Amino acid sequence: MKTRAKLRQFTAAAVFWGLIQSASAQFTFVTNNGAITITAYTGSSPSAIIPAATNGYPVTTIGNAAFGGHTSLTAVTIPNSVTNIGAFAFTGTGLTGIAIPGSVTSIGQNAFESCNGLTSISVNATNPAYSSQSGVLFDKAKDTLLQYPTASKNGSYTAPGSVLTIANNAFYGASNLSSVTILGRVGS
Repeated sequence: MKTRAKLRQFTAAAVFWGLIQSASAQFTFVTNNGAITITAYTGSSPSAIIPAATNGYPVTTIGNAAFGGHTSLTAVTIPNSVTNIGAFAFTGTGLTGIAIPGSVTSIGQNAFESCNGLTSISVNATNPAYSSQSGVLFDKAKDTLLQYPTASKNGSYTAPGSVLTIANNAFYGASNLSSVTILGRVGS
């Protein structure tokens, strides 16, 4: 009986290790100062789960354009280990929604540009740098509108009165919008 129990434990551990290796195999990455940067997505699945760690190091950065151009990629799970999302990281993907964990403190320019199926960007309430409202990405204070999800709304959009700045390309590709109303004092 003890041999069977040990065999089951070994089999379960081997399956778990195989799943970890399989997840890591979907990415190319580099190690910098004891942390992992994802440099490219090489998988073909419509959904990707970024591991919190690989090769014994935490995954802290999604590199510039790491997922760019993967039009069949509709979902990505970002772990709490990630603190940086690079410029153009998800540009041109088929993302339909994205959840940004509380750990992310830096998002590069145009990280979600040309995601034509993107309907919502949500940010964990504990995030110290970013927030979201009605699926739209803002800085924490909602002074800057960073990204409007291109496929989220038809018709008009009214930005919160706290908005003072609109990031470059924040509405790029939002062809369903007919008008945008800004209640704050943008640019003053």
